[in-house]
Amino acid sequence: FMDIPETTHQVEENLSVMMPSSELGSELEEKLSNVNKTSLMIAYERSLEEQRENPLFSDPFAAALAGTAGVTFSEGMAANAAMFGFPEWPDFHRTWTGVRTAFIDQFLIKQTASNTSDSFQLLNLGAGMDSRTYRLECLKNSGTKVWEIDLPAVNEIKEEVLAKLNIEPLCEQHIIGIDLATDDMPEKLKEAGVDSNLPVHWLLEGIIMYLPLPRQHDLLKEIAEFSASGSTALINFAEVQFEGHRDKCMTAALLTPKFEENGWEVTIHRFGEPTLNFGRYPEDQEPTTMFSFAVCRKL
Repeated sequence: FMDIPETTHQVEENLSVMMPSSELGSELEEKLSNVNKTSLMIAYERSLEEQRENPLFSDPFAAALAGTAGVTFSEGMAANAAMFGFPEWPDFHRTWTGVRTAFIDQFLIKQTASNTSDSFQLLNLGAGMDSRTYRLECLKNSGTKVWEIDLPAVNEIKEEVLAKLNIEPLCEQHIIGIDLATDDMPEKLKEAGVDSNLPVHWLLEGIIMYLPLPRQHDLLKEIAEFSASGSTALINFAEVQFEGHRDKCMTAALLTPKFEENGWEVTIHRFGEPTLNFGRYPEDQEPTTMFSFAVCRKL
């Protein structure tokens, strides 16, 4: 199994070993690191849902956001399925992307439907090529504000593609360049107009596992302390069970008390469990902790 990263540089080395080389698309795509290019992979894998007879969601913009590296990285994941514990299931990650996307979409639909305030603040950390601001009708409200946070190089390629598509966001949108590994996130968010006195709804999809574990702890602490009552956090994390690696990654046992101590309630969902499979997980396969979500609500 890949070494669990202790530094961003180690993540880069791991991905370089896993992923075959490919021709790069635009000059902007050439600026992306291997970690950044995983956002193109997710866009490509989301685009595959449009081809299914009974899709879990619709993302008509995903194919355009996948660049040229998206399919290459997806094929790299398939070729390394055994490394992730799925030797007989090369489509495991494409399935996971579809399931996690639908899980998040449905969560946001429920949260917006139950929102009784004039305001709905959504903070999407490590947003990558996420197009929810353009495709989720539940966000189409004058009181909805979405902050999409990622590195400037990622934001640049996303904004270029969306500009060519000539589409408008369904709500107020702010694309913010923040390095979650080093920047003072709470201060940057306040500067960007996020009101910490009102509930905020955090989305962390495919981001914290690329940060060193100490920074993961700090980031979750910042979220737990920044948020007002009524806030939610939907956190995707990778809990690896392999000998010698468990102490290098975020786990439910580490994450849960960090929020509970600050007045939150937490539920954990594992890929393959009834709440996180949408009928797409092999019946003969045990649920995996490697692909997990924490659903957190501040009381």
